[in-house]
Amino acid sequence: MRSNHGTKNHTGLMILAGIFIILAGCIWGVSMNVRSLLISTIGQSGIDAAVSHRMMDAVFQESGMTDTDWLLEIQTEIEQSPQVSQITEKLLTEMTDSLTERRGFQGVDIEAEIEGLIDDVQTRAEESGAYISEQQAELLRSELMEKTEDIETVINEYASGVFSYVKDGTGAGNRLVRLYTVLDSVWFKCTMSVILLGLIVLTVVISPSVYRALAFLGGESLMIAAAFLLVFGAMGNRLMMLLSNHYMGRTMMLETDSLNKTGFIFLAAGILLILASVIIRFRQNGAAGKGEVRG
Repeated sequence: MRSNHGTKNHTGLMILAGIFIILAGCIWGVSMNVRSLLISTIGQSGIDAAVSHRMMDAVFQESGMTDTDWLLEIQTEIEQSPQVSQITEKLLTEMTDSLTERRGFQGVDIEAEIEGLIDDVQTRAEESGAYISEQQAELLRSELMEKTEDIETVINEYASGVFSYVKDGTGAGNRLVRLYTVLDSVWFKCTMSVILLGLIVLTVVISPSVYRALAFLGGESLMIAAAFLLVFGAMGNRLMMLLSNHYMGRTMMLETDSLNKTGFIFLAAGILLILASVIIRFRQNGAAGKGEVRG
């Protein structure tokens, strides 16, 4: 029979491991989301609008469409397109590389992404259900292609302005960039994954029973879920507003969809682990009861 002293020691170790699991899980989740968070946030702060507004000028002028709902739908599709995310990611990479390498912002080539958007817009226009002649379609494509250089110039100027605000700041901007590069690095993500897995294994090893280990892990997963769903979004938005006002002179909101998805994943994992713990304990108690009856 396990002594009360031994049980207390195991409980104390499990609680300590649980605290580290919560911390490691939160850090791991943030590191897995930091790039997508910045891409979506920077994109909706001005890049997506810079692209869509210039392209929609051509669509409105050359397609002959007057349906405002359709035009708004096209604009939304442009702003939420994968190409805009790719453009933002290129700009983010160039800005962080420029700061870490202590060089000037060099701009990025986004012609391929713009051409992809043009293909999508032209196809969408032709499939709209309204009559668009081949000549109109060609004129639309030609007008959109003429916008490519303008879009590329405007976006690079915007990114260069953001870069200058951060570079010429008090030094906090550079520290934030270094923090971002660490959090987004492969080695950091792998290290945190190994640490998190090791702590989970440690919890199972030191637990007096499997169902108790699962219950502990389930509770910790629910706490991590609460952090992502209830805390990080609010804190992140507050921090983003302060930083954007300080460095950029405008208020930006954090796009928290990826944080919420991570929170729901931990929530589902926590519920499943607790259910598994209850089922295993129920079966063990049932088996023990049958053994006593037979005895």
